[in-house]
Amino acid sequence: GHNPYRYSPQDILENEDEKIPRDLVQLAERSGHVVRSINHPWLKTIYPPAAQALFALSYFIKPWSMMAWRLVLLAVDGISVYLLWILLRALGLSASRIVVYWWNPLLVKEVYNSGHMDILLVPLLLGSLYLAVRQRPIAASALMGAGVGVKLWPVILMPLLWSRIMNSRKKMIFSAAVFMFLSAAMVAPFVAAGLDDTSGFKAYMGTWEMNDALYMVLFWGMEFVGSTLGMETTDAHVATRVLSAFILGAWILFLAARADGRPKDLSRSFLWVIAALFLLSPTEFPWYALWFLPLLSLHPQRSLLLLTVLLPLYYLRFYFNAKGMVWLHDDAIVWLEFVPVWCMLPWDWRKEEK
Repeated sequence: GHNPYRYSPQDILENEDEKIPRDLVQLAERSGHVVRSINHPWLKTIYPPAAQALFALSYFIKPWSMMAWRLVLLAVDGISVYLLWILLRALGLSASRIVVYWWNPLLVKEVYNSGHMDILLVPLLLGSLYLAVRQRPIAASALMGAGVGVKLWPVILMPLLWSRIMNSRKKMIFSAAVFMFLSAAMVAPFVAAGLDDTSGFKAYMGTWEMNDALYMVLFWGMEFVGSTLGMETTDAHVATRVLSAFILGAWILFLAARADGRPKDLSRSFLWVIAALFLLSPTEFPWYALWFLPLLSLHPQRSLLLLTVLLPLYYLRFYFNAKGMVWLHDDAIVWLEFVPVWCMLPWDWRKEEK
């Protein structure tokens, strides 16, 4: 009965003006150590409404239980595997390719060990892709709109879907209307609560940077240019984010413009766009690789498969941080994660083009 984007954990714990609803205070008290273990407690949640609904489902199964949450993740993972299976069949590919996704150690680590929620997006992406392959663009757009309720970024995939129906004005209008309505419904609670300095979404989009490579290089360039123009570090981050978004947007338009209408072309474009989103991001956490991991079953790319092997090097950061040597990860090991991948990417792209 409350907007989850209105209060931060710290607001509820401190309740200085005693204006926090009593049932929220009681909920925090019942959580025990959970609410006190939240990182960045001064920020309001960043997770959109559809993700919140599945968090609530886990709580309904058993309050404050990681096992209950893992059961929810297992159910979502099972749906993902089924959708991947029917996609492989629809594209005329061997079902044995499922192992590229389901037997990948990164999936096991990030979902069943760490409990990351990014897998919640996978069945919606795969379902939307399957419906698009089956020439059902309106239903595909609806699932993608629901995907915005888990993570906001699926909006970038819509040009790829819509590029296939540009010649059908009716389908285009209905698809756009359905997607925009659902997306607006998912974003509305954020807007209603306000995007002030305690908004998790605003903080994440502003200056957060972690385990990145290409973004770091772009930021160094912007910082160098900014130093001659008197820019602050925050301004350099904003400029770098704008540049990254421009590069990503150009890449999406390029792939959408060259679409040939084949189902495999659409799924391949999905992979290359999501991979570009990840590789251009200022935050390249290992669990974000779950966004494109299932698509590697459809189009195995050696560079991106290698990335799933190298990304766990990120966890060395915690060890070196405890030893007071976090710079060793941030300035050295991070390049071991990404330089080999970037070296192989052009070769993979060239091979795909043949």
